[in-house]
Amino acid sequence: MTIPVSPRRAGPYAGTGSQIAFGFSFKVFDETDLRVVELDVPTSVETEPTLNADYTVALNPDQESTPGGTVNYLVAPAATKKVTIVGDLSYEQPSDLPDGGAYRAQQVENALDRIVILLQQIKEITDRCAQVPVSSTDAEALFESINILAANLATLQTVVANISDLVTLADEIADVNTLAAISAQIQTLAIIAAQIVTVATIADEVIEVDSISADVQTVAANMASILAAVADLPALAAKANSGANNDITSLSGLTTALSTAQGGTGSATGPVLRGHISGLQMSTAGSSSTMSISAGQATDSTAVALLTLAASIAKTTGAWAAGTTNGGLDTGSIANNTWYHFHLIRRPDTGVVDVLFSLSPTAPTLPTNYTQFRRIGSGRTNGSAQWVRFFQTGDQFLWDNLGALDFSGTSSTVAALVTLSVPTGLKVKAILNVHDGNDAAGSIHYVSDPDTTDVAPSASAWPLGVTGAPLNATSARGQIMVTTDTSARVRQRNTRSDGGIRIATLGWIDQRGRDA
Repeated sequence: MTIPVSPRRAGPYAGTGSQIAFGFSFKVFDETDLRVVELDVPTSVETEPTLNADYTVALNPDQESTPGGTVNYLVAPAATKKVTIVGDLSYEQPSDLPDGGAYRAQQVENALDRIVILLQQIKEITDRCAQVPVSSTDAEALFESINILAANLATLQTVVANISDLVTLADEIADVNTLAAISAQIQTLAIIAAQIVTVATIADEVIEVDSISADVQTVAANMASILAAVADLPALAAKANSGANNDITSLSGLTTALSTAQGGTGSATGPVLRGHISGLQMSTAGSSSTMSISAGQATDSTAVALLTLAASIAKTTGAWAAGTTNGGLDTGSIANNTWYHFHLIRRPDTGVVDVLFSLSPTAPTLPTNYTQFRRIGSGRTNGSAQWVRFFQTGDQFLWDNLGALDFSGTSSTVAALVTLSVPTGLKVKAILNVHDGNDAAGSIHYVSDPDTTDVAPSASAWPLGVTGAPLNATSARGQIMVTTDTSARVRQRNTRSDGGIRIATLGWIDQRGRDA
């Protein structure tokens, strides 16, 4: 097949938080011939997700007539991300055409296609490079200018940062409906305050002011506080657009208390977003009594307050005490080989935020005065009551190395439950490797959520199966995701009862209360 003139590039696609499939239409020989680049728009930082860990590739069966395929994310990119797919064919010539020997035309065709693909790949790269005009004879001057620009990049970035601050300030002034109107009243108040001081100094000479002299003296006595409040007004105005008082148009009518985010005593913030969670990533070194939680924030379990952990915190397996490097257990003593659920907690009277862990995913025993909480994840202890190591990325938790299978036994045509190495007390989506070893028999294996109706696997009817060992094949294996019940179990069933089945739990996906 000929290779048409086509850019070896697809995208950039804007993330939506729900879309997981992103297509491309250029020919590739293998799924490893692609490079997927993810741009974080707010920071302009590019990263490359990992094949088969963050995404998979489905190639069109006939790359000659319908080249291309689809990149399928395991977790949909957020709305702040952009996804671009480019060719990444290795720069080598793997074909070996023997001298005088017989070889297929397709082998030659692929070798020629590979040359054109590599040229198109290089063209895609050079199209993104800075170039001087064809008639230019002074390329050195251009690169000298680029070097000067690079040397002053820090200054330019400072200017850009200041422009952003000015735009933000303009938005905030608009949100409080013309701060200038308030400033005029503040200036008037300052003039009146100075006049009040003067009146206070001559109060003894004022005749028949008994009815107001006490008020004047009170104002004079509190003048320092009044002037300090006037000095704080610009800062308060900058905070005003973050809560329920962003419609201030005068110095009166403040019927709603300022939120704590605005420097007041009201709620933790203005209106909160139900189920919101950001940051708060858990980590442990493994075989350790310490679990660390990164800074972040989350809406509490009742969707009333926003709980903000300003800095990372580390909690040990001891009894709970406020602050980092202190214990985190809500009640009792830490147990071996047991699941615990971590909760962000807050006491509304002081605004202090901390972390504890509990056997309960929904009703932890809270310390005195702590009334707001949100579950942020789960961890399991080993045989020495220490944390088992895992890696968390957003809602995904992957074991480092469990070293043991959750099931290894004979297949059965009768449905049976299997307990997995995932959190208990809630439903999660388990990430599994399944091996079907029905030797030379042909079989189909099905793993499902125990809360759904039990259905037999099939080669042609719904719900099909997750793995299948073809007739005369040694075995079959695959990676799947299945929702568990609240006891960390899934249901398995096979079309045969004479083969070996093995199941390994790689990790799980936990919504962490997003859908509560």
